[in-house]
Amino acid sequence: GEAALCREGGVHVVEAGMVDPARVPSALLCVKVVCVPSTVPESFCRAAIEALGMGRFVVAFEGGGVSEIARVLREEGPPGASERLLLVGVGDVEALGRSLQEAQRRAE
Repeated sequence: GEAALCREGGVHVVEAGMVDPARVPSALLCVKVVCVPSTVPESFCRAAIEALGMGRFVVAFEGGGVSEIARVLREEGPPGASERLLLVGVGDVEALGRSLQEAQRRAE
């Protein structure tokens, strides 16, 4: 649960899987970076939208709704909002890893 997400010190990775919608806000309060490694383009990337809405950094593969979110944030979002969404090419796990490290650094 949320306790695993809130450990002090170091970098912790938690595969949350399906989370009860009522618990999403409290879970997001416990993390700095959310990774959305979906290789299938989603028309509406709710996980990214919820995380960004809570002020979290999001690292995701490009495509579908998440790319549209990036465009809207760049063109119409509040200052700095687009800098919290880092996109990498689908399947490029090395770039995903680098972007996760960068997001963690920025979130500190």
